[in-house]
Amino acid sequence: MAYFREPFMQNIPFLSDLKLRAAVGEVGNQNIGDFRYLGSYSSNNNYLGRTGAAPSDIVNPDLSWETTLSYDAGLDVSLFNNRVQFSTDFYLKKTP
Repeated sequence: MAYFREPFMQNIPFLSDLKLRAAVGEVGNQNIGDFRYLGSYSSNNNYLGRTGAAPSDIVNPDLSWETTLSYDAGLDVSLFNNRVQFSTDFYLKKTP
């Protein structure tokens, strides 16, 4: 006995359950330290016996948030009144 309410699926008696799943998500990375995108200077640097300021961090114009894009698709199938069940998934994680 199939449990489907859709008319086009009621004529398949061996199929108990069928699910198709899909998901897409994007997350960011927060591992960039405070003010790492700015150039900074440090003082008390000695050059020929004189104090002064020198760059300690150079500006990086290419520094940006890292984003990761994830895709997931799956299929769940139950047959013969839920006596045989199987599931399969496809997962892709992409970090540019």
